Parts: sequence; structure tokens; C-alpha cells
Amino acid sequence: MRLTASQVAGYWVAAGGPRNRAVEWVAIAIGESSLDDTIVSPAGAIGLWQIMPFNAAPNGVSVSALYDPLVNAQVAVRMSGGGTNCAAWDSCYRDIYASGRYSFLAWPESGSADFNNLAVAAAEIGGTITNPTGGTGMPGLSGTLAASATTMTQVADQLVPAQAAAVRRTALLLGHMYHP
Repeated sequence: MRLTASQVAGYWVAAGGPRNRAVEWVAIAIGESSLDDTIVSPAGAIGLWQIMPFNAAPNGVSVSALYDPLVNAQVAVRMSGGGTNCAAWDSCYRDIYASGRYSFLAWPESGSADFNNLAVAAAEIGGTITNPTGGTGMPGLSGTLAASATTMTQVADQLVPAQAAAVRRTALLLGHMYHP
């Protein structure tokens, strides 16, 4: 079942993941599973953070438990050293074969699927993007505004027609003025 970004952030925090890294780990879940807690990859990875079955036992859980979003989050928190290392998640790499696959990776690489999902995750859960490395690897204002424009357009579908038209015009303006 596809979960909301807020639900996934809630699982991340409930599993012991740091709240200040929730945007990053929701972005990773978007890149890995599109927030579908029932998905299984062709390689056999399970759930929100696409945990491989061979990682279940070392983390004290059964393979079937990985379908539980809270358990999947708990294993992701453990595997990531408390949210500090995203090296095990392929969607964090721009080019996994050129990046030193599975070495330490504190932040999704610029240009990776997860890096590109940061602004979307921040807009959906109302969080901020905080690069723990202190580097410049964050989406700029244009990416955040473009994600906000997309979210505003989705919200417009739930409003009365006059309000929806105003929200759509604002979203369109943001999308045109600040296209990434």
C-alpha cells in the first residue's frame, strides 16, 4: 500500500531515526519504493527502504517482518548507523559504479534519484533540508519552489473551484519563475 510522506516520516522517527534527517530518509524511501510498503524489487528487496532479505537476521527480525513499515524503518535505522550513512541504498548514487559503491555515504549524491527527491520530501512533510555534511549538496531555492508548486497543484484538487484556480495560478507562476 502506498503511504504518505508524513506516514513514512512518522515510521522513521518512531524507529529511532533522527527527526532532523527525516526529509532525507523519506526522499530515500521515495527513490527506493515510491512509498509502497508492500513492494518487492526484482532482486528481492522488501518494503519502504528496500531491505534485502539477508539483512533481516543480522538485525534480529524475520524476512516476513520486513513488510511491516515500522520494522523496515527499524532495520533501515540500524543499517544506516542511526541515519548517518546511506551507502547501502542504490538510489543515493548518481552513478553507483563510479561512486565507490557501499562505502560510507553521508548524504545522497548530487544528481541521484534521492537527491532529486529531497525538495519533494521536504514539501510533502513540511520539513527542511539539512545536509549533515555541511556541504553544498542541497537542492537550491528553485528545486524547493518547483516541488512546492507541484504540491500546491495537488492541494488545488481538493479545494472549491475559485480557490483551486488561484492556487493553480500561483503554482504555475512559481513553476515558470523558478524552474530547476
